[in-house]
Amino acid sequence: MREEEGEGEAAAVHLVLDEAHRLEDTATEALSLVLDHEEFAHQLNRLAHPSKDRGLLKDHRRLRELPEEEQDKAKEVVQKLLPRLREALGNYSRHLVAFIKNRGSGDPRYGLSLGLSAAWKRLEEWPRISQEEQLLIHILGELKAALSAIGQDSRSLMARDLAPLREYLKEALDMLFERRRVLGLAKGEPDPNRLHLSEWDPTTGSWRHLAQPIDVSRARGQAVAPL
Repeated sequence: MREEEGEGEAAAVHLVLDEAHRLEDTATEALSLVLDHEEFAHQLNRLAHPSKDRGLLKDHRRLRELPEEEQDKAKEVVQKLLPRLREALGNYSRHLVAFIKNRGSGDPRYGLSLGLSAAWKRLEEWPRISQEEQLLIHILGELKAALSAIGQDSRSLMARDLAPLREYLKEALDMLFERRRVLGLAKGEPDPNRLHLSEWDPTTGSWRHLAQPIDVSRARGQAVAPL
């Protein structure tokens, strides 16, 4: 709400928040970065469904707009790259879920969580998980590069519809690389204001990685200011 204090004087602006005691939890949730297994699989299916004749890279109307070499690249992604990525994702997911179930905390009826730390590298399960994660990152990088070569004409339907998928893949890779930076396995310094967790959901049987802000005050102030 805004109070006018008089002509020529600066107006005072007041922000009234209902349920203000939940502000920090709400801000933390809103500012957390998430890589969700189910959403990951959904995005791959948007590119090309493995068992149905649908997906952007199977859409004949969109493909007809592309030069022949881009059509060939789309076909290669559908027939070769996506099956490799799905296999890598399946292997990674299987080992990661077993790891969270074995090492995580919480009630298995409602879900388990496991904080990412350097101690992971000393656990017997870690070498296999790390191996599967590296392969997943490698193939994701291949897919990102392949999609950058498809729909290069910004006026095409394919370019427009692939744009959010390219951004999603970039964010997925950023998340995976940041987790490895936390473990000292990738170049660069990790964000010290991020707490990394892995969670398992018993309802869906799937996992998700989260990067939560430790101190939301600065980001929260930036978010509130424009209001």
